[in-house]
Amino acid sequence: MSTIPPNVWPIPLVDDALFIDNSTQEKIMTCKRAGGYYVCHKREGNKPKTALEFGKIMHKALEVRYRDGSHYLDAALAGKMIEAVNVGFANWQPDPDDFRNYGMAVAAIKKYTDTYALEDFDVFTFPNGAKFVELPFAQPLGTIAINAKLWVRNPDQSIVERHVDTITVVQKGKIDLVVQREGRIYGLDHKTTSIMGPQYFSEFELASQIHCYSWAISKLTGTLPSGYIINALGIRKPTKTGNSLEFVRSTIPVFPSLVAEWELDAMHIVSDFIEMARAGYLPKETKWCVGKYGACEYKPVCGLEPEFRSMSLYSNEYRPVTWDPLKE
Repeated sequence: MSTIPPNVWPIPLVDDALFIDNSTQEKIMTCKRAGGYYVCHKREGNKPKTALEFGKIMHKALEVRYRDGSHYLDAALAGKMIEAVNVGFANWQPDPDDFRNYGMAVAAIKKYTDTYALEDFDVFTFPNGAKFVELPFAQPLGTIAINAKLWVRNPDQSIVERHVDTITVVQKGKIDLVVQREGRIYGLDHKTTSIMGPQYFSEFELASQIHCYSWAISKLTGTLPSGYIINALGIRKPTKTGNSLEFVRSTIPVFPSLVAEWELDAMHIVSDFIEMARAGYLPKETKWCVGKYGACEYKPVCGLEPEFRSMSLYSNEYRPVTWDPLKE
């Protein structure tokens, strides 16, 4: 059970730097309370996340395609992609009734290799010969003046209250792929989804991830990408009449002004979160307790009276947050 005093939301700092990724910022934007459970308490739901695990396996196979391959995908490389799927399912077994199983993964890879056997781009390569494939990054975003006492979670997970002058916000993440086409560079993000319709790509037009990763690409290459390619792998439950596999790509244009605006947005989002945590209260956004993907994983905690929430959060229903794009 937690030893954190009531109404204390410790900010995880490393030498007064807060390392934060885009998905965590989105949690904070969606609901400050949920963001606090994830960022400050370092707890997340313990239920299996089949879609996430299946997506990781597909990502590994696609990493092999673009790190080891070139324009043309030959039979040997296709075989290596299947080997990556084999390794993934050796370490994870989905629910027997879930359609996102080994057979579906193999079928998806086979169709993908047929559909994109010949690419119209080159993978961006650095001067040292390294390819820009599944590249983690950590870049300073800005500083926040605190000049006050703040509850801090140290790297060893100990929690202390101490004076903090400033916090350096370090944006971190992992970029799937950067490619070159006709003298321009583009980011490319693999998306494995079971929900893909006419409006699917519109949700990425102003997405923080697109602008965050474009900003990071400019820091790593010296060039802002001209656009971001969404490489969507629609993988759905098979039906008698429907197509369970659909692969579509769409390019989102990247505008410098919107990337600059993302920097301001990100700093304000993080600054507001830290100030609320310092004040000792993170409000919940009840509109998002149940969304299109189901209930928030922290809904059972928020549904309890305040004095019982910590007991629930630190029960076996939740586990420590361990995912880190810099360590994946």
